[in-house]
Amino acid sequence: MRVVFFGRIHPERANLSVGGVPKFQVRVPSCGEPLSVQTNIIRSQLTAVCEGAGIAPEHIPEIRNYLQDLLVAQIDFLGFAEGAAYNVEITGCINPGTNETQVFGWHHPDLAGLAGSVGVVPGEPERFTRAFILACTDDNLRNALGDARRALSNPTHTALYCYKAIEHLRTKFQSNNKPTEDEKKSAWVNLRDAMRIDRTFIEPIAARAQAPRHGSLPFISWTERQQLLASTWMIIDRYIEWAKAGGGPLNASKFPILAS
Repeated sequence: MRVVFFGRIHPERANLSVGGVPKFQVRVPSCGEPLSVQTNIIRSQLTAVCEGAGIAPEHIPEIRNYLQDLLVAQIDFLGFAEGAAYNVEITGCINPGTNETQVFGWHHPDLAGLAGSVGVVPGEPERFTRAFILACTDDNLRNALGDARRALSNPTHTALYCYKAIEHLRTKFQSNNKPTEDEKKSAWVNLRDAMRIDRTFIEPIAARAQAPRHGSLPFISWTERQQLLASTWMIIDRYIEWAKAGGGPLNASKFPILAS
């Protein structure tokens, strides 16, 4: 079966074209045997034709993630050669089951539902504004939000960026920029106590981040990605609530302890 993906290279004004790219073999666990992939970039518009006997419509999200890695590698090489920073966006595909064009979404509503701290509550219009100002003025939060974005847009590095996002929040509880190991441990304890988070809630993220932190990229399923992202969103949301409260204790009845 064959599926055609399409998208674009950013910045589009670079008007990038790459011809004569050889076919690559990409192994996608759910598809069984490796897929044959032919990519093409013309004026910053990209197409990628994936072929393999094991392709089924339900495999499209996973194929997309592995294809993203291949395209990023190609673009990073070109950027290195040209001293440029390019980004890849896969925007859709031709669904092999229906032969119809499928345009991918750009957000995850389930995650938005976990960001209660920034929601506009009736009678509290200033709630969003206070959170927005924090995002612009709190360095720890700003860095955490940046890595949350990277976790969402880099499938194979999800765990790494999720954990980095939480580490940025941990540094809020450190007394200096070069903490000892004991001071780091104390900062973790202070973060968990302040935001009412059990260590079991963070441990799965830390464990999954170990391999990519040391250069290995084991397979990660969409289900596992969802779990990691959801936990990270909830932790960042707690931090925003804590920061909005001026760093005071959170209401125990409103914020039950997060635990796995």
